[in-house]
Amino acid sequence: MQYVKTSVAALTLAAVSQTALAAVTQFADSSFDNPGWSFESHTREVNGSEGGAVLFSNSWRPASGDYLRMRWFSPVETVIYSMAFLADTEWNPAIDGGIGAVDVGMLAANLNPPANTTNGRFYIKQGGRYYQHSFGYSIGSEQVYYTDGLKATDFIELDLVNDQILNDSHPDFTGDESLVFGFGQGWLFTEGGSVGQNWNSGIDNFFLRIHHRPVPAPGALVALGLGAAVRRRR
Repeated sequence: MQYVKTSVAALTLAAVSQTALAAVTQFADSSFDNPGWSFESHTREVNGSEGGAVLFSNSWRPASGDYLRMRWFSPVETVIYSMAFLADTEWNPAIDGGIGAVDVGMLAANLNPPANTTNGRFYIKQGGRYYQHSFGYSIGSEQVYYTDGLKATDFIELDLVNDQILNDSHPDFTGDESLVFGFGQGWLFTEGGSVGQNWNSGIDNFFLRIHHRPVPAPGALVALGLGAAVRRRR
């Protein structure tokens, strides 16, 4: 499946009564040949040690075609977060409209022995901060993750500078700072476990649907003298 972005106007029940109009904008990509993708690797200390890195590359397997391959390695105990962000998803609520909720999805591919776990995380970057929604862990070679109706409070901040997870810090879906969306995985290296070993995983089938916050319907805007304030996203 190639990269797809669609904007869809959707009448809500409130819009039927001529009081509100809502819309969704959707992004999907499973080929990763879009030049707008950028890749990041961040490490977090474990027991005073930090190290390791992730190598990103496009790969192919007959079962599902192109996917984003990640090869992980660390010589010491550490946690590594891999992140892939799509520039085309940049969204400024002050310009593009507030976000009511998002639907997100991905496929996590375990390229190690089948008994190992896969995990999936959806990421948001805003104002130099990183936020994640973790889908959890499952045992097996592949796992499809999908969650709909996520609010800002469903994403928690990863403070990568101070090595903290800030459960009370969330992205701003209605402010004036742009958000960029992406996905990835996290991996823990431990002594007696995966330290010093190469671990391989992959992510595929990026999916994001942004639900715009309802705004007054056109008739209501005219009545309020706000018709000129409506801006359509390209």
